[in-house]
Amino acid sequence: MFLLHKERKLLEGEHMLKSFITGIIVSLIIWTAGTVSNLNVSRIFFIVSVLLIVLAVVLSGLGVSGDRIRANAATETKEDRNWRIDTSKNIILIALPSIIGFFLTYSLH
Repeated sequence: MFLLHKERKLLEGEHMLKSFITGIIVSLIIWTAGTVSNLNVSRIFFIVSVLLIVLAVVLSGLGVSGDRIRANAATETKEDRNWRIDTSKNIILIALPSIIGFFLTYSLH
C-alpha cells in the first residue's frame, strides 16, 4: 500500500512538471508570436492567464454555491473529485508562466 501511494505521488509530480513545461512552451509561443507580429505581448499574456484561471475555477467547482458543492460532493466519486482537483492544479501550473510573463512584460513597458 505504501509503495503504491509513493508511486502515485511520483506520477503526480511528473504530471505537474509536464504541465509547467507546457506553460513555458505556451509562453514562449505567445512571446514569439507577439514580438513578430508587433502585438501587445503583455495583453496577450493577461488574456491567456485569465482564461486558464477561469477554466481551472470552473473545472474545480470553486465557482458554485454551497448547495451545489454539497450536491456534487454527495454524488461524485473519489476518483472524480481527484480528477477535478488534479486537472485544476495542472491548468494553474500551465497558467503560471503566462502570469509571470505578464508581470515581466508589463513592468518592462
